[in-house]
Amino acid sequence: LRQMYETGLLEKVIPQFRHANCLMQFNQYHRYTVDEHTLRCIEEATLLISDPTSLGQAYRSIHNKAILHLALLLHDIGKGYEEDHSDVGARIAADVAARLYLSPREIDTIVFLVHKHLMMALQAFRRDISDPAFLVRFGRDVGSQEMLRMLYVLTAADIKGVGPGTWTSWKGELLGELYEGAMSVFSNDQSWESNHRVAEVRALVKQMRRDSSDQRLRRMSEDWVARMLESLPPNYLSRVAPTDLLELLVTMRRLEKEDVIVRGRHDRENELTEYSVMTRQEYGAGCFSKICGALTAKRLEILSAQIITCDNGTVLDTFQVIDGDFTGTVPAIRMAEIGEAVREVLLGRQTVEKLLMTNRRYASEAVPILLQEAPHVVTDNESSDTSTVIDVFAHDRRGLLFIISSVLRELGLNVSLAKISTHLDQVVDVFYVTDETGHKVLEEDRLKAIKDRLHAAIDEKQPVA
Repeated sequence: LRQMYETGLLEKVIPQFRHANCLMQFNQYHRYTVDEHTLRCIEEATLLISDPTSLGQAYRSIHNKAILHLALLLHDIGKGYEEDHSDVGARIAADVAARLYLSPREIDTIVFLVHKHLMMALQAFRRDISDPAFLVRFGRDVGSQEMLRMLYVLTAADIKGVGPGTWTSWKGELLGELYEGAMSVFSNDQSWESNHRVAEVRALVKQMRRDSSDQRLRRMSEDWVARMLESLPPNYLSRVAPTDLLELLVTMRRLEKEDVIVRGRHDRENELTEYSVMTRQEYGAGCFSKICGALTAKRLEILSAQIITCDNGTVLDTFQVIDGDFTGTVPAIRMAEIGEAVREVLLGRQTVEKLLMTNRRYASEAVPILLQEAPHVVTDNESSDTSTVIDVFAHDRRGLLFIISSVLRELGLNVSLAKISTHLDQVVDVFYVTDETGHKVLEEDRLKAIKDRLHAAIDEKQPVA
């Protein structure tokens, strides 16, 4: 294919591809011109033939790989026009496919893949992919198992083709989880979400505790263990490994004597560090925003966060982060330093503002901005049955996540899930929120007030208290 392009033969077959020739992409994310990026995407896809992961299995299972490859060839063909490149690309793809005398079904497949080539990444990185209702809607939008396989491979190849370092184990994990979850919808195999599955997990954890030689577990009473497991949300029980739930029980027991417990764990497979913060109800107010501030002050890049409030009032916040100060495994002394900073803030012995100031390394840590756009806030009541989703698009700066989370707290909103995606100087922060009563925010006036307040706070120079 590359030889066809370099000799001009590809343009004879697909004249529309001439537009992509040496077409620059004016952003800091893409490293290659459109034509080079496209060729690399197809090369990345074909390499999956020997990949042992679910990505390779999906590629090998695709019945008509030529259709996928053609969709990859055309997925960015709409760039360089004033209109959205996915919309333009879909129209061009329809013309190209018809000119090649493809069948109506093949034309529909290519047009869908080109038009929706960003959909899977956006959903995996910005939405709650553990939500069964979301998976059903996503599966319905994709339409079939074969289309899902193609979209999965196209998405991964598109990211890998951007340039070195853009594909990470973390992104692969999220895309793979969404792929497997959507596949379970098509096969009607969703037992993991049922009450029976949750009951099985509780029973298994109880049995593992009884069989354990760990004296910390053996000293727990059956009644206490049952109460703690009942206090945990069902969706949390469904996605956490039983061994991790046993460790959680040990931490919950410690919380009877301690006010705040922070645990750090380096995830070598996904090249990130996970911090779990557990505290009692009396320290839970504003917990999420305070932790965000402490982690930011310690120069951690937050990728994602899960916020859980148990029925007994215990707060359990989990953050997946990248520590740019270290390559490879983060040392235990660094994790202890992070844990101490979080504890001090939650206990009121330290303020986030002071922590941010004292941990600055340079007089100015601002990232140079080439093409700055105004912040953009979008509210979404369609993606989740239980929460309002708030998407915040802005240029990244130190303390931005703390600013946003503080505003949400100020507005009386409870955050249950947060996802953070950063491309150099551009950040997309996604928050699943409910109001004071635990319901969606549906009133138009209040939704507008939320957006206006976030816009104002992001534009301010100083962090919000």
